[in-house]
Amino acid sequence: MDFLSGMAGIGDDPVLKNAYDAYSEGSYRSSFSIFEEAGTPEAKYCMAFQILNGQGVQRDPKKAFSLFKESMDGSFLPAISEVAQCYGYGIGVKTDDSKAFELFSKAAELGDPYGMSMLSMMYRNGDGVRRNNKLADEWSEHCDSSGDPGELEDAGMEFLEKGNVILGRMFLMRSAVMGAPVSAKALACIYGFGAGVHADDDEASDWEDTADANGWDDVTREDLEGHEKWFSRFIDLDEMDAEPEYDDNP
Repeated sequence: MDFLSGMAGIGDDPVLKNAYDAYSEGSYRSSFSIFEEAGTPEAKYCMAFQILNGQGVQRDPKKAFSLFKESMDGSFLPAISEVAQCYGYGIGVKTDDSKAFELFSKAAELGDPYGMSMLSMMYRNGDGVRRNNKLADEWSEHCDSSGDPGELEDAGMEFLEKGNVILGRMFLMRSAVMGAPVSAKALACIYGFGAGVHADDDEASDWEDTADANGWDDVTREDLEGHEKWFSRFIDLDEMDAEPEYDDNP
């Protein structure tokens, strides 16, 4: 089962839908209260996201980590990579590359393309595990063939445009590591401008690099497929279709 199929129906629970609606409208205290009352693994994931980004509550990485872990223990697949990320970057917990490797491995085995991508990188760099380029290549290939990045991107952008950065980011992280330049650029925008997340220049730079590697320079306005309004908040779309200028006398 691919990631998108595994996430089918996310946000459809009537109680959580009310929470997501409140969140999308910017009523963060209300959304947090509803998520807290629901107490499901998905709800705890959302609470952790709000706490990590200081939305409606005081920013507290340690508490966010704890809730991501509770969500993971409740078998909410995206939470596994979030906990692994926390261990890898020391977010709310002491850095532990071995633990990050263990959890990204688990996420990858369960079909999470983000887990596959990070696992490939850890094998490539020898972070938390002995360097192994063969396994790095294999997991990179698994990531690229783990589903349709276009479908993930469509889902992610739809959520973003509705103001639901929690789910938008969740889907776009997966499509971005599968090679979608628009997804990576959107993530660079939200982190660079602090649009629905705690602004993080390093995170924005990483996603910019991913967008470039995925071929953002070749993306045109037509490729944005109706997402122009959202992107126009952050980038000059007119420059995308401008003819390149060449120096006749190099």
